[in-house]
Formats: sequence, C-alpha cells, structure tokens
Amino acid sequence: MKENSALKIAPLIGLARGVVLDIGPGSGEWIGLFDKEKVIKIYGVEPNTDHHEGLRRKIKLEGLSDIYEIVPVGAEDLGSKWIQEGEADTIITVQCLCSVDNPKTMIGSLYGYLKPGGQWIVYEHVITHAGGLIALYQWAIDFVWPYFLGGCSITRDSGKWLREAGTWHKVDLRQPEGEPSYMVLPHVTGILTK
Repeated sequence: MKENSALKIAPLIGLARGVVLDIGPGSGEWIGLFDKEKVIKIYGVEPNTDHHEGLRRKIKLEGLSDIYEIVPVGAEDLGSKWIQEGEADTIITVQCLCSVDNPKTMIGSLYGYLKPGGQWIVYEHVITHAGGLIALYQWAIDFVWPYFLGGCSITRDSGKWLREAGTWHKVDLRQPEGEPSYMVLPHVTGILTK
C-alpha cells in the first residue's frame, strides 16, 4: 500500500509547515517526508500505544527527535495540554479518518486547532460516488472490512465532512490524478486552507 500511495502522499506531506498536528501517524511510515526546513514542531497524535515504540525508532532514524513529540491520546482528547486551539499551522490526516470512532466530531474539533491561514493536508479513502453496482459492492465489502483492518471503514464521506467542518478560505480537494472514478476504494486528496 505504501508504494502505491507514496507518490501521491510525499508531495503533500512536504508542504507541511510551522506547528504540525500529525493525526494517526501509526509507526511513522510517512514521517521521513516532512521538510525539516519548514516545520518547527510536530505533534504526532497517536492513541495506539502499540505503535509508539516503532514511531520512536522512526523519529530517531529520521532525525526528528528535537521537534517530533508523540501525543498518546486520540484527537478528541487533545485538549490544551500539548497545543492550544488556533495554534496549528498544519494538520495532516493520511488514511486515518477511516478508523476513528466519531470522524465528524473529530474533524470539527481539529478544525478549532488550525490557525487562520493554516492548512489541512488530506489523503483519505472515502465512499464512492459512482453509484450503482460499485456503491453496492463497496457497501458489501465494508460489512466485513473493518473487522480485519483495525476498524477501517471504506464508506465514510470524509471529504464532505472536512468541507463542512467550518469556514474555509480555500478548498482544493479532489480524487487523485490517474485514479478512475469507478474505483471501489477511491481517495480524496488535497488541502483545505482556513
């Protein structure tokens, strides 16, 4: 999966700047893509402590120990212990909105942490809008998919929920280039600017 997505994700993560909320970094497969010249602090919001050891190793390997901090709670429990509302320059969600318990609530909460002019960088798989047999097939797969893939649901309309999270200065969300509209596992990618 990483090889298939890397060419689409790498340019996005490279755009992160300032204070970053990296939501659901897992064991850190993407953290080597941050541009160290552009970011000053990264909060890796990862509630699954099983990933922390691997994430720490990756942080050290990528030379991010001085700026990357693991936040051991879910985004919904972020509060103000690590970062205040309106302080994040960048929020990154890469294939994580599919597996959180209350995605619409979490998206709304995270919107508050983004400062005016801040950017939300997105690469998520989402519900198909193709309709017909493709939609039916996606719903059938999603009946069992979450049980085998850590609660991941492939029928979430994350792009819509991100657009509705608040007032955006600019929204540039789209299906990745070269991805056909009839995919059973389509994605939404891009940047929303507050």
